[in-house]
Parts: sequence; structure tokens; C-alpha cells
Amino acid sequence: MKICLTGNKGYIGSQLQDYLRIYDVYGEDLFPLETNTQRLMNLSDIHSDAFVHCAAKISVPESFEKPSEYVETNLTLLDKILKNTKTKHFIFISSVSVLEPTNPYSMTKMLGEHMVAKSGVPYSIIRLSNVAGLLNDTYSSKVSKNHIIGAMCSAAKSGKNIKVYGSDYPTYDGTCIRNYVDIKDVIVDIRELITDGPKNGVVYSLGIGNYSNLEIANKIKAYSGKNIEIEFEPNRSNEVPFYRIPKNIISNGTINVDSIIKMVYDSI
Repeated sequence: MKICLTGNKGYIGSQLQDYLRIYDVYGEDLFPLETNTQRLMNLSDIHSDAFVHCAAKISVPESFEKPSEYVETNLTLLDKILKNTKTKHFIFISSVSVLEPTNPYSMTKMLGEHMVAKSGVPYSIIRLSNVAGLLNDTYSSKVSKNHIIGAMCSAAKSGKNIKVYGSDYPTYDGTCIRNYVDIKDVIVDIRELITDGPKNGVVYSLGIGNYSNLEIANKIKAYSGKNIEIEFEPNRSNEVPFYRIPKNIISNGTINVDSIIKMVYDSI
């Protein structure tokens, strides 16, 4: 089976490429976009059994600062790939943030879904919750300090207080609520989609359950065993208190958040 993969040096893409090594995998990264665009177009020209599009700019704060870059990367490039692709099955990696699009990043993902659905290319769409964890220890360098679990684990392991942004949101403990999913579950489900073929018109959302930011902070503090505190910082602008996760999910995930925290904390 011939698989094309974009974003193969990113957090998800690099680990996915490793997991799919039993197949004939062709991968290209997104950055630097000015020199890699042609390589990505050449990749889309391959007659593949599946084309997994992981490449995207994903920082919400940055998307406010550089919205044009998010349009160029997440939409314009996607449009070019869709018009050129020779694949039998286009798999678009989206985000549950499209359910409450309040920033340029989530807007580009929402519009990207519409583009894929109207392209005429056989497709599947997966909306990911907050992805965390590692395929194995060799990917410890891929732990993002910008991701809430990575940031909190990094602070706790270094003996610093854990910061939680916002304490007066309309949730049960005043902090934002998010759904999580382990990278291993994501990778397994993408492989299943590759095997099963296109699911035009069906959108899957992957997650294991909702946790507040304060609950995550308390779990990490407890696992660290360190004498540290949880500090509340001001609310972040345009932050969505929680997302409504639909029921049409391909997987509830098999790895719980405690196991994710342990894996991330121990790898730092």
C-alpha cells in the first residue's frame, strides 16, 4: 500500500510515519513553506492509496498575530493539494475546535473541512481533541511545552509552580474544560481509516473524556510528588470554556489521561 503524508516532521506526522513503516510511505514536511510547497505538490501527484494531510499551523495565539499565514498554510496550500492530488483516499486531520470557531486557527480548520468535502476527492475527516503522549520514549523531544500537559509537566518536574489560565469560566470549577486523546490512539485510528477506505460525509471526533485544566494540574502535581503550588493566571482572550464533543466518534480511546501524564512527565 502506498501512503503519502504531509507534516512528517511534526508531532503527529513523525510518529505516524514511524507507525506506518510497514507500508510504502512518502512524507514531506510543511516548513519552510516557501521552499517546500513544490515538494508537497510533487507528493500530491503520486498515485497513492491514501494521502494523510497532517501539515498545518496550529498555534491559536499566533493565528491572531499572523492570520494571513494561517490562511496561506491551512487553506491555500490545502486547495492546491486537493486540486492536484491523485490519491484514492484523502484523510484530513482537523480539530474539535471547529465546533466553536473563535480564532483564525479554528476558522481555517472549519473552512478546510468544507473544502475537502466539496473537492470531489474521496475523503475522511478526523477531528482531534487535545493530542498528548508519545508513541515511545524515542520521541521525547516532540513533547510540546506549548501544550497544556507538556507545559504543566515541564514546570512540575523542574520544581516550579503549575500555572492555570483563568478561574472564573462558566464551568464546574471555573477553569476551561478540554477533551484529550493519546497519540497512540490517534495513530491506530488513522491506520484503521487507511485500511477501511473513504468515509465521505462522515466526520469522526477522537477523545477519551473531559477534564478541567485544574483537574489536569492537580493530577500532574500529585504524580510529581513535589512541594509545588497551582497558580491562577488571568483568563486568555478568546478562550472557549468547553467544546461540545459529538457522539459519532470512531474511538473513545484506550489510553486514559493518567497514563498520558505519566508518559509525558517521565519523558521530560
